[in-house]
Amino acid sequence: MASLKFQIQSKSTSAPIYARLSLGRKQVFKRKTGLFISAKDWSKSTGFPKAKDKQGKELKNQLKQLEAFLLEKITKDSAKGIEINSDWVFHNINLHFKRVSDNEGKSELLIDAVQEFIDSAPLRSNSKGGTGLSDSRIKAIKRFKSILQEFLGKRKCKVSEVDLNFAREFSTWLHNKKQFSKSYTLKTIDNLKTICNDAEVNGINVNPQLKNVKGGKVKSETILYLSKTELKKIKEVDLKSKALMNARKWLILGCNIGQRGSDLLNLNESNLGSKGDIVLIELTQQKTGKHVYIPLNRDAKEVIQDGFPTKISMQKFNDYIKLIGKEAEINEKVIAGKVSMVPESKNSDVKIKRKVIKEYEKWEVMASHICRRSFATNLYGELPASLIMSITGHSTEKMFLNYIGKTSVDHIASINAFYNKQDKEQNKEIKLQVISNKAANG
Repeated sequence: MASLKFQIQSKSTSAPIYARLSLGRKQVFKRKTGLFISAKDWSKSTGFPKAKDKQGKELKNQLKQLEAFLLEKITKDSAKGIEINSDWVFHNINLHFKRVSDNEGKSELLIDAVQEFIDSAPLRSNSKGGTGLSDSRIKAIKRFKSILQEFLGKRKCKVSEVDLNFAREFSTWLHNKKQFSKSYTLKTIDNLKTICNDAEVNGINVNPQLKNVKGGKVKSETILYLSKTELKKIKEVDLKSKALMNARKWLILGCNIGQRGSDLLNLNESNLGSKGDIVLIELTQQKTGKHVYIPLNRDAKEVIQDGFPTKISMQKFNDYIKLIGKEAEINEKVIAGKVSMVPESKNSDVKIKRKVIKEYEKWEVMASHICRRSFATNLYGELPASLIMSITGHSTEKMFLNYIGKTSVDHIASINAFYNKQDKEQNKEIKLQVISNKAANG
């Protein structure tokens, strides 16, 4: 006997509501409904909103209707021999709320599945807990579609044909023929899996080998950041151009507040605030939607003491900080990737843009990302990781450590350095106390 319950797993003011379907002891499936509620407005005893106001009553009614729809659909689909699993729950939740259409008559072609993903982008859940994919994500999928079309040519490929052999053929073509970097090749394979998995939720058959297709990320060649010594050189270098001096202000500010370039370059006086005698910057991060408060240190205060730097585009900022780095002789050799013009093929005179990974002087590969990474890396070991993460916006310590190129073993040196610092301070206090006692007795 099928039973359906709703539950929340968070104490936040915007807790996701889950549907938990049980068909037996070993057949329990749970998926998000796409609906949210404040934890204080949820009744654990009834498994529904408390319905204290109009909004609560409407939400409860939505869940009641969803419950009736799913239980009725289970009876119908079970009679047809359709497997009831977590994907079935997810698809039928979206079907009830008209986020997707039923799969009858739906194309099984891979290219059509990509287009379906693009068309439904405004209704898809995003990483911020809202609805609608970002412009950058939509742009990336459109780019993926054009690459896939070029690879397939006139070939009509079904979603169910995406197996290990297809993935290997596609990967080889991306890396060898198109000369994409390993990281972009793997990201493209990730997009391929995303499209196929989404098609399966919509009722399209996928190949059993799909789960064994590997995408992922390539470990970064070098963690690019500016050390405290390099930042000092940048602060002190004599710049003649006003444009470079303005870009330097943004660079120094960025390395001291730890934000992405897109958030950094949009700051203005409206982001300034205070808590008591603490001067801070307040902002909502564009990528994550997280609201952060950043206390300003001396260097950051110096940058904005006469107002924020003049507005500048991301492209110019990236161009200018390379020139600043060159002037400041940030010449350490690093293995990194840089977009360059390369021949389309071995014997071709046609040039294309590709990321080339080799040894460069650090100034050559400086870009906006170096700000956030410099902030995080320079503070690591001086402040608890959790405090740094509250400013950078990393969700987990594992993500944070990967970002700055550290491992859990690196904690040993950091903790030991902290203990040594404590010992020095305690010894200093003891010496001062001894001197004070001697003076009192003398």
